[in-house]
Amino acid sequence: MFTLRIRSMVLSVVFAFLFLLFISSIIENQVLYAANNNVFVVTPHRNQLKFEPISQTNLKNNPLTVDWWISQTVSAIGPYGESTSLDLDQNNFAHIGYIATPQNDLMYAHWDGTKWITETIDAIGNIYGTVSLALDSHDYPHISYYDGTNMALMYAQWSGSEWLTETVEVVEWTGTQNSLALDTNDHPHISYIKNSNPDLLQYARWDGATWHIETVDAGSGENPGNPSIAVDSNNYPHIGYQYDDTPYLKYAHWNGSQWEIETAGDPDYIGASLSLALDSNNRPQITYWEWFNNDLKLVKWTGSQWLVETVDSANSVGRYNSLALDNHNVPHVSYWNATDSSLMYAYLNNTFWITETIDSSANVGTHTSLALNSFGKPGISYYDESNDTLKYVAYALPDLDEMVYLPFITK
Repeated sequence: MFTLRIRSMVLSVVFAFLFLLFISSIIENQVLYAANNNVFVVTPHRNQLKFEPISQTNLKNNPLTVDWWISQTVSAIGPYGESTSLDLDQNNFAHIGYIATPQNDLMYAHWDGTKWITETIDAIGNIYGTVSLALDSHDYPHISYYDGTNMALMYAQWSGSEWLTETVEVVEWTGTQNSLALDTNDHPHISYIKNSNPDLLQYARWDGATWHIETVDAGSGENPGNPSIAVDSNNYPHIGYQYDDTPYLKYAHWNGSQWEIETAGDPDYIGASLSLALDSNNRPQITYWEWFNNDLKLVKWTGSQWLVETVDSANSVGRYNSLALDNHNVPHVSYWNATDSSLMYAYLNNTFWITETIDSSANVGTHTSLALNSFGKPGISYYDESNDTLKYVAYALPDLDEMVYLPFITK
């Protein structure tokens, strides 16, 4: 009896193996599979079926017309597009800081789950230049901006019941270019350009009682510009910026006792658009517009060297770029295609970049700001010049974050 049972088990295993080989031999091509409004590409893989979200396929070689993006008009923004800045809260709802023209008011919009709510934060000053927004651990917004009337770099925060605004530094034209990040204590850190001769890269931080301001880079005859800041897990600041007069992308970070400044990658034709993000090891990645060839590029620090790669070189692309890294340190970038005035999005799929046109309705896609939700999916705020509106677009397909392998035979 025992021998028969063993023989039966062996025959079952052999039959199952031969059946898998048979199935694998007749399924040779990719097929599409739809379930719960999701679409997957199905291919055999090591005697298994691999279900791959359609958005993860090689769109360069197999362009698809399926649109998983949902776009909304947030608010009228006026005839002169200005900076927008986006962050997503713990419910994955969007919060956007922006400037309404021609009155040049500082505005704030957020999605409450059913509708967009907009409000005016500062209507006294003549607000222009860069607006930078970040949400704290309570999902309260903090915003840095420039007040041209009072010639001041300003900071606004929502207390839970009212907006509080204060002056960070007062020097004419100081703070028109600014970038804000929050540390683990919800304290703001701001990098900005101070008007001087030459200009200065400045850094301000709030310790809970007062502002501490210092010069990071005096330029050495150069004019620093377009700073982008992030704060690491030690609450140390990292700043990407450029020199206006020479083709250098610069990177500065605080090591705990002093600032370290270096050139990020080889000298290149750095245009007036760049964005910095830190990976899970506190290593920087920076996207920038290379203006000589009108390409979008990314440079990253590996721990031992800077590596530069081209994200997109089709047409005239790369201005108004915004970078974020997901939980797997994969870069996601929004940017503008100047050739056809469209909004673009790119992300790195293993070793190659996938680029998508998100909105090509006509004269759209400047002043982009990108943030990732808790599933690693992007939302983007941007300016629609044709309609003078602030728009928001989000990736809506709840696809899989990883490849899923289902065996042919299950119990």
